[in-house]
Amino acid sequence: MDWLPTMLDFLARLIEAAAWPGALVITALIFRKEIRDIAGNLRSLKWGDKEAILKAWKR
Repeated sequence: MDWLPTMLDFLARLIEAAAWPGALVITALIFRKEIRDIAGNLRSLKWGDKEAILKAWKR
C-alpha cells in the first residue's frame, strides 16, 4: 500500500492540470453558436504592429 499516496498525488495533479483546459472546452461548446457568429463578422485582427485581414467564408 505504499503506492497509494503516490497514485492519489498523481491523480490530484492530473485533475488540477486538466481543470482550466476542460473549463475552456466546455465554455466553448456551450457558446459555440455565439462564437461562430462573432467570428463570422471579423474582417481583420490587429495586435500591436501586426495585422491580419480575413476573407469571408461562403456557407
